[in-house]
Amino acid sequence: MRFIVLSIILLFCNAVSAQKTVYTKEYKASESFYKEAMPKINIRHVNWIKASAIKVNQQKLSEAQIKTLATNYGNTQQLGVNDVNALLTLVLQESYYTNTEDIKMYAEKVKFLSEQKQELREWLNILATEPTTVTRYQLNEINVLLLDSVVKENSVTKPTYKNSNSRVLIKSAKVNSDRQLITQPVSEQEIHKSMAKLEAKIKTLDEMGSLQSLNLQQAMQQQNRIYTMLSNIMKQRHDTQKAMINNLRG
Repeated sequence: MRFIVLSIILLFCNAVSAQKTVYTKEYKASESFYKEAMPKINIRHVNWIKASAIKVNQQKLSEAQIKTLATNYGNTQQLGVNDVNALLTLVLQESYYTNTEDIKMYAEKVKFLSEQKQELREWLNILATEPTTVTRYQLNEINVLLLDSVVKENSVTKPTYKNSNSRVLIKSAKVNSDRQLITQPVSEQEIHKSMAKLEAKIKTLDEMGSLQSLNLQQAMQQQNRIYTMLSNIMKQRHDTQKAMINNLRG
């Protein structure tokens, strides 16, 4: 399972890296326009662009739907056709940037969960294969690890401690009674109890890992859609401008 998760991360990271090296001239034109326009246009348009970009990613809007969104806004602001087209480009570019940040976030979550599961599995293997050698000190280490592995629904946080008093007691025991903890016997019942806790936590992390991997995959798909839309729109404009120039040559 860990191999599969890491393969997914590597696949998507490679895809992002590869995409950055093959940006089309149309996309580069869009990005250049975005960087020039956003600092100069009215703040109310900027706010609308950012809000619309979030909507595009959340609702997975099609190109036609995004055009309608820009057209309706343009009508309320009494903007011309060219202005609406500019807004369309800016919304898509903002959506692309926002989506890229989402991809990074999901990749970090998947990596974090994978690392947590690996450490839990290593302890579970020790308890299963070497139960007679397990010490009280090691059980305390497992308890600390279980406290560190905090997972919230639909989100992953950095390791924190739900029970600070427990953390302090464990640290105190480690500092003051290491020898006693190492030699103190551990019952078979305690071993099984710790194994059950580890298995339950691993199951939770597996479920969260699957969800975050799915989110990562969907974010990559959305990024590809936006990239294609941007490139197509900029190419159409380039072809139109080129045709106009050719027509005016006669």
